Amino acid sequence: MGCMQAWDAICARRNVRQYLPEPVSEDDLNRIAEAGWRAPSAKNRQPWDFVLVTERSALQELSTVWMGAGHIAAAAAAIALVIPVPPDERRKVIDQYDVGQATMAMMIAATDLGIGTGHSSVGDQDKARDPRCPRRPPGRLPAWRRISR
Repeated sequence: MGCMQAWDAICARRNVRQYLPEPVSEDDLNRIAEAGWRAPSAKNRQPWDFVLVTERSALQELSTVWMGAGHIAAAAAAIALVIPVPPDERRKVIDQYDVGQATMAMMIAATDLGIGTGHSSVGDQDKARDPRCPRRPPGRLPAWRRISR
């Protein structure tokens, strides 16, 4: 990808909350996730796990886990970026910064593919730990990205 193409994707990226009823291909989802894996992190620790959710019933459940996430129910997919519960406040700030970099890399990659994204921060971690939250690794703090056309 050339510089101008990257710039175009950066300028075109928007948070999307209304979606077309079209699936996102496995290849596109993998490319979006790979962009996150390639994101920089402090000391290259890459403290994150990514949890991909595409099942409609799971997306509907996720939309009820915290306020402001209702639009996840209509998305083609969601990716949770989860980090270990940090041992101290300093590590928490560093890990959250790193997750932000992975988030932006995924969102730019999705834009380049013509796929809309949006992010949902999780302010209430107790609600996010709800057992209805699918496949969240135990002891991890989640933040969600929704993906759709």
